[in-house]
Amino acid sequence: MAGRKIDVQGSHGQRYTIIVAKNQKVIKIHRIKNAINFKANEQAQKELSIYAYSLYMYLIRHEQNRVWALSSKDVFEKTPLKEKTYIKAMQELINKTYLTKGTIDLGYGDRKYKDEAYHLWEIPSLRLEETPASEKEGK
Repeated sequence: MAGRKIDVQGSHGQRYTIIVAKNQKVIKIHRIKNAINFKANEQAQKELSIYAYSLYMYLIRHEQNRVWALSSKDVFEKTPLKEKTYIKAMQELINKTYLTKGTIDLGYGDRKYKDEAYHLWEIPSLRLEETPASEKEGK
């Protein structure tokens, strides 16, 4: 698979490289903990359509602070979503601020850099707690 390489240092110091194809989105997961958060799950279930909730559950299953490349093909294989409902579900997650676009710190050692990515928030209010003031203001 052709694509660009992104070096990542995980929250526990582990280093890994991901390959991101042109059509893929880089995603970072923001969760309170690596266990099922029943309150967040209940909130998402009430607020989201069945398609957006299905995509949310697919995304949130990844460990907290994990950075990875979202493959729509994998989504189609592991959820009931098809291209049209996937696009609608992505837009709904963005509109309801479960999914936001921003930057992330990548690399490690003397090879640190920033890149654009999508952030998935377990609950939208978590975004307000974790986002630096400069990003909240759109700077």
